[in-house]
Amino acid sequence: MKKLMVLLLCLSIIFCLSACSDSESGGNPNGLSNTQSTKMIKKFSDEAELKKYAQSFWLCEKKTNDQTTFKICYFIDEAGLSWNFTYSSAETLEDCIKNVLKSGEEQGQSFRSSIKFLGSGSNGDGLEFNEFDIEYDVKNGKIISKNQTYGTFLNDGTLKCEGDIYKNDNELFKQFNSAFLMAKSALFEDKYGELALYKDVKYDPIRYLGRKFLLTGTAELSDYFNYDYRDFEVVYFCICVTPDGGSFSDRWYIYCDRYKYAELLEELKSGSKHMMLICNSYFPDSLKEEMADLVEYCY
Repeated sequence: MKKLMVLLLCLSIIFCLSACSDSESGGNPNGLSNTQSTKMIKKFSDEAELKKYAQSFWLCEKKTNDQTTFKICYFIDEAGLSWNFTYSSAETLEDCIKNVLKSGEEQGQSFRSSIKFLGSGSNGDGLEFNEFDIEYDVKNGKIISKNQTYGTFLNDGTLKCEGDIYKNDNELFKQFNSAFLMAKSALFEDKYGELALYKDVKYDPIRYLGRKFLLTGTAELSDYFNYDYRDFEVVYFCICVTPDGGSFSDRWYIYCDRYKYAELLEELKSGSKHMMLICNSYFPDSLKEEMADLVEYCY
């Protein structure tokens, strides 16, 4: 668990992607077939360079006729971590993540970000998580685990692991993060019922008074307190949210309980975040001015 705590700190900073390698070494010391030239292996000057290169997200989407496995690897110091999300051809990555999240919530676990979800070390139906000790073979550009080749870094920027090619690909990580947010959105609707959108509320606030609605956009801290929230800085902190596809004129001011959402306050002090928020308001004057309370959030 100590390694996972270190991972959480690093995952909140690093959003890169890359790959894993063969556990079969055979007669070739690099874990590659005899037909593959050693020129394919990425060269490193020392262990520090290899460690820095390896410390990243490495992703692979492997499809067969009846199922897909979305694989993620991460290496930090002497620890390796892997997550395998497996789902049928009739399902999506969103469906798989939703099932894992739902199972976690039934056990009292709730994750507000994809990074914290990965860092929790959760296992569940459709998700296999593993943490393992690793060593570095600088000469052959390899990750070693249990005295066997776990992965080999190739000079095309990929990582070969047990026949699969992993990539350091931000688009694949965006795909995973998007699936996480869609899974959370589906769970929100399971919990709260069909949610109105912020535009519905904006143009018909009285109809949606006291009803929860969905707001997705970029949030940053604000010091704007007005209408029913005036002089309530002791109770709330304020975030200004610019909706996706909207402009400054579409912004909303969302008021968050300082004690309930203390973690969010600390996170936003480091900068803005793209977030999904569930909001509501019982104050008609405030709602007309695009002001509401925070109910729940994820990012």
